[in-house]
Amino acid sequence: MLVAVIILSFLLLLLLLRVGLIIEYNNDGLAMWLKVAFLKLAFDTDFKLARKDTKSRKLKDLKLGGMRDFLRMLKAVKVTLGRLNRKLLIKHLALHLTFAGDDPAEVALQYGYSNAFFCIILPILERHFRISHRDIRTRPDFESNQSSLYLKLSISIAIWEALYVLIALLPMFMPNNPAPRATNSRKEVQNNGERTGKQSA
Repeated sequence: MLVAVIILSFLLLLLLLRVGLIIEYNNDGLAMWLKVAFLKLAFDTDFKLARKDTKSRKLKDLKLGGMRDFLRMLKAVKVTLGRLNRKLLIKHLALHLTFAGDDPAEVALQYGYSNAFFCIILPILERHFRISHRDIRTRPDFESNQSSLYLKLSISIAIWEALYVLIALLPMFMPNNPAPRATNSRKEVQNNGERTGKQSA
């Protein structure tokens, strides 16, 4: 009995444990860390926003999924956001954007569009997620020719909350074929109609 209580207590503490993800992007590239309790594991990644090899890729080399897969993915995103409502904790959100370029008018337009975008998206984020601290800055730089971006995002979620989301997503990716059954039933109805038409004639 005591062993069962200890095991259940351990599982309960494990489900209440929070798992964190830290993402940081700057001119040097992307860095990611996974944080579990007092452990902090770094991902070995060498990703950059503007890579030279991506420019050489042709449009025909890109593979696009079907509309059915897209709708399934869209539904999964909707369910995920619905179940993450007020559960995902954004501990820190920092985004620093500097707009620069050869055309001052274009720089001013980009700066204005970004401010309008953040005015729309931030209330939506704060409505669905808990944000402890945010630092979002945008500024134009008419003396430089290169724009810059700095992003740091720190999020965490409890293990039981992550399982709650995964359980809702599993049925969406289970192999099911409702379409062939529907087509077969339609064919049977058509064949029966043709038979009755011939018999009446």
